Amino acid sequence: MSTKPPPSTSDLVAAARAASLAKAASASTLSLEQRLANLEKAIKVTDDGVFIESAKKLTVKAMTIEIEGTALVIMKGGASVEVKGGATLVLQGGTVASLKAAVVKLNNGSSPVAAVGSRVVPSAPPFFMVDSGNATVLV
Repeated sequence: MSTKPPPSTSDLVAAARAASLAKAASASTLSLEQRLANLEKAIKVTDDGVFIESAKKLTVKAMTIEIEGTALVIMKGGASVEVKGGATLVLQGGTVASLKAAVVKLNNGSSPVAAVGSRVVPSAPPFFMVDSGNATVLV
């Protein structure tokens, strides 16, 4: 009569961990059909274009993200639109770059410290001067 030695503690821990992982995977893994159905809900292809919609949040991660429109690119936000740059943020217009708002704040509304070449000249707070090329306009 031979008896098996009892399992070691590390064997028991490994078996418990494997069972826990298998249970979690089976609970959270969607079938291929469910995943495709979710994609079909989120991505709509119409004659007008392709629309991606998310009920809560859409996250796109990449080293480089490029959004290009041959005629126009529009970003709309319900309450606000935030564009954040790590070390540098560049907004560039080919011929004209316009900032339109009831109030445009530079440096969070405190005394302006921004310069575009030699076009924006700091002045007495809360004003700054914009050199339009032909005339200097106090804003």
